[in-house]
Amino acid sequence: MNLFFKGDSLQRIMAHFSNTSSVQCVDPITTTVVTTLKNPIQCAINEQGICPFKAHPTMTFPFSRMSAEQQVFISKIQLVEEHPLVSVHSLMGGGRMHLFYEQEKPYCIPHTEALVEICKATLSHPNYAPEQRLQVCNIVLQRVSALVNISNSTLKNVNEILRPLILDSKT
Repeated sequence: MNLFFKGDSLQRIMAHFSNTSSVQCVDPITTTVVTTLKNPIQCAINEQGICPFKAHPTMTFPFSRMSAEQQVFISKIQLVEEHPLVSVHSLMGGGRMHLFYEQEKPYCIPHTEALVEICKATLSHPNYAPEQRLQVCNIVLQRVSALVNISNSTLKNVNEILRPLILDSKT
């Protein structure tokens, strides 16, 4: 979990899902955050990469976007014939799919972490003015709060964590 779903790694995964969402998605950032908050991490490794959400099998974080450390970790898992936390399924035509969600207890990403990382990604986007980036963060937080039950203390904590980044972006 630490290697994929914390800090910068979580930020990269959420940014990737936001940037590659389907064309039917009206608000890809909010949709990604809501999906992340409402679904436990129950990983499967498929031919393209890792699929973190059992309920959303088309959301795959590709091997090509993974860090070297993540790729090494995935390679080690794929070489193991039997692992106590992994269910290995043979696929028609060869190949295997590794499922983690069958045996391991689902992990839910804390609301604070997901909200902070998506805002960090938004605030660091170089193509827009600082005021526009801050507006996007505010809009995303408002929309997500309307769709997911997020406590006031969590929102306060997110604001406290992001305050130094917001002040830096204004200067």
